[in-house]
Amino acid sequence: TLCRSKADKLSMRLKFTEPYGPTKLDAPIFGPEATERFDTIILDAVLNHSWHIPEPSAARTAKFIQDQYVADLQNAMGGTAPHARFQHLYINGLYWGMYYVHERPDESFAATYLGGDKEDYDIIKHRPSGVVNGTNENYLALLGLARQDLSVDANYERLAAVLDIDDFIVYMLANFYTGNDDWGNHNWYASFNRVDPAGRWRYHSWDAEIVVNSVRQNGTIKKNTGVP
Repeated sequence: TLCRSKADKLSMRLKFTEPYGPTKLDAPIFGPEATERFDTIILDAVLNHSWHIPEPSAARTAKFIQDQYVADLQNAMGGTAPHARFQHLYINGLYWGMYYVHERPDESFAATYLGGDKEDYDIIKHRPSGVVNGTNENYLALLGLARQDLSVDANYERLAAVLDIDDFIVYMLANFYTGNDDWGNHNWYASFNRVDPAGRWRYHSWDAEIVVNSVRQNGTIKKNTGVP
């Protein structure tokens, strides 16, 4: 799958599926802290803050590392975010440049790191209507609970029964600390195991390119409609 872009260098999604070959890639791509079996791998060309888009300001601020910095921070604090590495890419001997190779936090990712079967997961991306797997019924219920008066113990307990509060704190702190200025209304994944009585909604860092831009950036005051 090729992703549309304002740059000529495109990102690609590698999917391992029938009838085109093996349904899993077995390789220790991301080191000992990550899984060695994958349904999907993202070859990310990187867009904002990169050298290859036709905007002089982008070249001046090119860093490439912001997105994974936030994901690494979430993982280091005990959360669950995509693992990655930077790789020079050749296709049929033709050099395509440096790519940011990383996991996609979809239903397979959730099942791998959080347990259960991938068919059991609701996966939401970017906004409540962005269903990647399952349905958004449970997510809309989560938002309904989050809009109640949480100073009332019973309301808080109902929310905590479906949202992993400690994990959510980690996720929010990672984005607050890095001053994420392109987030909340989009640029996130969320997963929920709907058949596990212990299942809770968890959020996963995604597309966090617009971070660590300024010491004056305060992400804690933004109005976020896509997360509780």
